[in-house]
Amino acid sequence: MGSTSNGSPTNKGFIKQPGSFIMGEGFARKTFWVSRQVAPRFFCDCRRFWPAGSLIYAHVAAVLMRTFRPLTHLVLAAFLAACSDGIEPPDLAPVKRPVPRDQSRPVRLVAVGDILLADAAQDVLDRAGYDYPFRYLRGSMPEHDLLLGNLEGPITEQAVPISTGKAFVYKARVQAATALRDFGFDVLDLANNHTLDYRLAGMLDTQAALEAAGIGYFGSGRNLGEAIQAKVIEVAGLRVGFLGFMQHWSGYVSDYPFYAAEDSPGVPMASRRIMVSAIERIREQVDTLVVSMHWGRNYSDVRDNQVRLGRLAVDLGADIVIGHNSHNLQGMEVYRGVPILYSLGNFTFGTNGHFDQLKDPLWHHGWIADVRFERGRATQVDLTPIAINNAVVDFQPRFAAPSLLPGILELVNARFGTPMSIAGNSARWTLTESAFTKKPSPGKTASDRR
Repeated sequence: MGSTSNGSPTNKGFIKQPGSFIMGEGFARKTFWVSRQVAPRFFCDCRRFWPAGSLIYAHVAAVLMRTFRPLTHLVLAAFLAACSDGIEPPDLAPVKRPVPRDQSRPVRLVAVGDILLADAAQDVLDRAGYDYPFRYLRGSMPEHDLLLGNLEGPITEQAVPISTGKAFVYKARVQAATALRDFGFDVLDLANNHTLDYRLAGMLDTQAALEAAGIGYFGSGRNLGEAIQAKVIEVAGLRVGFLGFMQHWSGYVSDYPFYAAEDSPGVPMASRRIMVSAIERIREQVDTLVVSMHWGRNYSDVRDNQVRLGRLAVDLGADIVIGHNSHNLQGMEVYRGVPILYSLGNFTFGTNGHFDQLKDPLWHHGWIADVRFERGRATQVDLTPIAINNAVVDFQPRFAAPSLLPGILELVNARFGTPMSIAGNSARWTLTESAFTKKPSPGKTASDRR
């Protein structure tokens, strides 16, 4: 990804302090939560027209609520709350997930991170073939029923980019789709900040290329309805649904529009309104729901807004949340018994990268996630580190030395303390009853690593 984000602020004090002196803390929180449900119907998604940070909205709300009369406070609060994804509602009750009746055996999903067969790798692809990036890993991937990745770059021959001001614009040739098919990809997420690099035409070319290769996709469309349409694949009687979302970044609203709306193409924004709509639409139609998130900051540890959005996805009904965008691996949290993999990092990503921003070389890795589903739930996750710094691996990711795994776990797992054991060259988490009862830790605010 070519842009960065400072992350969204947490909800500490934004509602309690301004609202409590007028109408009491509890009533203030309920009022803001109701306003988030009602006000968008009238004001739509006003972030499109005023794409400032949530912090600005919160401070404006506080000033106005101290200035005007109490009745006006409620109206203004409703409007401003509708505009901001930084204000949290009360905790949501866990969604009652359907119990699959027809799953005949455990189903295994293998997921990898960012994929781009282009850019700095183009010369070697032309010389050595489009299978070149996969040669070290071909035949050594975990056994699986489904293989998922994040395709970060359109497959198109279009020549006009979405904007001359966008710093990183990518596109891959049609041979990329064949290489992805031959490696075994079943489904790819397109909800990221490069799918529209070559406008709607490039996005449609990508979809057509994947369809011709027999690869499923999700996370983009000619309008919001299409973009939040889940991809559903049935394996061994288990209906698995896939949804993709991209975090809000202001440049992708004001400078080069990427987010789908009712009458415009793009990818789904990871806003509460859109996530609720998308997940409610599909939750009862599938046994297992995989939510894929493009979020966070490049070359960084987990950001607070990732935690907020990941937990929201679980509260709404996700059975696993799989993140990407940072280009380096990040840690894993278990929230209400559901794994949140904050970033798998890169897979076969054809740029030179900026791993020099991460001084500790342990960050210069991605994860291959091997997820086991039983009765619809993720009961085991194996995370295997791969070396991905192209200055070292020359566009051919490979398994990391097993001796590095304990250090990697200590590095990325300090914030969440997720109980994991080492099984061979993988870190393993297994579902236990305590995973449902353990209260999640808020963790410390992640420091910037630019």
